[in-house]
Amino acid sequence: MGHVDHVVGCLAASVVTGDETIMVEVRDWLRTVVGARGGDPTQVAAVWELLAVPLRGHPLARIHLATAPPLREPSSGDLGGDLDGGDLDEGLSGAAS
Repeated sequence: MGHVDHVVGCLAASVVTGDETIMVEVRDWLRTVVGARGGDPTQVAAVWELLAVPLRGHPLARIHLATAPPLREPSSGDLGGDLDGGDLDEGLSGAAS
């Protein structure tokens, strides 16, 4: 999936520049792309969780992943809003330690 490569590149850019908002924007973008292609946008949270696993030794990268806010259900036809995909922050709470 080429989109995961894009997300990883954006994560690297987020860490290098110190701009955590990059990951918030990328998460919104990926949910929109997945939804537009007929997929379940709530699965983007699963991508974030899978990316967090190999980053255990990279706390700054995990913090940048965790900056995307918890997701909420969209109103009808609203792919730009947050979707309920779980709370990654809970799984990453130990990232800064």
